[in-house]
Amino acid sequence: MYKKMENKPLARKEGKLDELKCILRTVSNTIHVILLTETWISNENQALDLRIPNYTHYYNYRSDSRGGGVSAYIHNNLKSNLSESIYSGGNNYLWVQLEKYALEIGVVYNPGHTNFNDFLDLYESQLQHRNRTIVFGDFNIDLLTKDKKTKQYTDLLKGAGHILLNKITTKYCTRESSTKRSIIDHISTNLKKDSFHVPLIDSPMSDHKQFYLEIKKIKPPAKQRRQYEAINYEKLTTLATELELNKQSYNYIQLENQLKDLIYKSKAIKTKILNLPRNDWINKEVISEIDNRNALWVEVKKNKDDDNLKIEFQAKSSYVSKFIQNTKNNYYYKEFTKCYHKPKRMWNLINNLANNKIKQACAPSKLSVDSKYITDPKEICEIFNKYFSTIGPMLANKINNTSYDNLSYILPEINLQTDRDLSRLEPCTISEIIQIIHNLDSHCSVGIDERGHGILQVQVIGKHFEQSRSYSLYYIKNTLP
Repeated sequence: MYKKMENKPLARKEGKLDELKCILRTVSNTIHVILLTETWISNENQALDLRIPNYTHYYNYRSDSRGGGVSAYIHNNLKSNLSESIYSGGNNYLWVQLEKYALEIGVVYNPGHTNFNDFLDLYESQLQHRNRTIVFGDFNIDLLTKDKKTKQYTDLLKGAGHILLNKITTKYCTRESSTKRSIIDHISTNLKKDSFHVPLIDSPMSDHKQFYLEIKKIKPPAKQRRQYEAINYEKLTTLATELELNKQSYNYIQLENQLKDLIYKSKAIKTKILNLPRNDWINKEVISEIDNRNALWVEVKKNKDDDNLKIEFQAKSSYVSKFIQNTKNNYYYKEFTKCYHKPKRMWNLINNLANNKIKQACAPSKLSVDSKYITDPKEICEIFNKYFSTIGPMLANKINNTSYDNLSYILPEINLQTDRDLSRLEPCTISEIIQIIHNLDSHCSVGIDERGHGILQVQVIGKHFEQSRSYSLYYIKNTLP
């Protein structure tokens, strides 16, 4: 099911984003697109803080004053890209393309006090050159009135081939106060009208009602699968046992190549079904408190003159906000205590809290060398390897020899005759190397070369010791994870 939802709280207000995450957890189907207006984002760092797990965050904010701003959260099972992001004349415009549906989603915020004609001109130009679009936004143009601005706006939509999905009656107003009802939040599209279902949601998260929009029914996304390369250690052990080695031979380079070949032959492609996200701080108690607060909100709407009920609702709202924050704090405190002596798990938790992007590709797509552009990744890698492996000697050769000929000037406190450890390096003995290998933890994570310590033990032993075959088999059978 393909869904959209517009919510209009102040996204940066404390607790609002956490409450939105709780609501998403209670919805059985996937909400594919979440659109927010008046986010009050003012810089890139604030935008990075307002992330939702499993969603890509697109945003546009005011660069000259506080307030305003729009955001679009697109679920990661939809391939999306930023089409256009404009802040002009105090208005925010954001367009995101959904590739699978050849559809552009727009979210617009017009605060109402900006130049109306400039807004119409820019908005019309954006609609005219887009074929398949749905636009959400807070336009601050009341569709229940029949003034000149409303007519200009509706005429613009008709000229661009757009229709309004709002029901133009007071019953379906998007904002309601004690003195007035208005429809200032709009949805328009140039797609078929009968493809949509647009109920309104009234909740205490915002003083505006929220749109919940459905478009067509599609198959639910299949479970994500990932193929990976793994070593069949039983096969590796069998092949290594059959490997005939001459103990008198000292051709350890050949032995190392044979072991590498055995590891390569023992690899197999496996498929892993990715697990669903694990439960975090959002629990049944948090959801229950939000439901109770919302139920009280409904009572307040029915009994607008009951002051005691209003006071009770305000107290409940304050309690829910604090309860969410305390629950979140307690959860992460317990998670940090579980990370004692587990630095990898600790850093994963820190990166998750800091919203850091893990394993983000940073390699350049092309490199200019001697006025030539190189795009082959292997060639780029070799150029970097050559540069960093030669930069030290190259810089050292440029240093004036007189500055380091006198060692006593550089290290005046060192006695080169008594402090022998500082004047030369002694070669390692075989027993020291054996001890180092025995101390390796074969259950550690692999490095950037994708090889664990178990494989390293096999290779190092085979390369350096005479009892290569017996040592290799021992470590394959008993040490590799």
